[in-house]
Amino acid sequence: MSFQEDCDRFGNQLTRLVDAGIPVKEAAAAIGLPRQRCYAILRAIGRPVSKPRGRVGTPDPQLIVTVYGETGSISAAARASGVAQSEPSRVSCRSYIGDGSGCGVDR
Repeated sequence: MSFQEDCDRFGNQLTRLVDAGIPVKEAAAAIGLPRQRCYAILRAIGRPVSKPRGRVGTPDPQLIVTVYGETGSISAAARASGVAQSEPSRVSCRSYIGDGSGCGVDR
């Protein structure tokens, strides 16, 4: 059976089960399809189960440098700017106020 046929045949049933609060894993077992196939069907019919991840935050170099300067914490700078912890490390090494010591970059 093709994917489109699976969407047509199982899409409404799967949607009703998930909307009723049944986990996708249990709904998949109930209709006899693999769990990942059910997730794919839900995405294809425009009913994703989870929230979209959204865009990753864009770092604000000024905010990162300010928070890092005040706290000395890369984690605090990441939380304040809404980005992954690796991003403030890159930003602070590129725009560090001072000699940039401690960021692993030869200057």
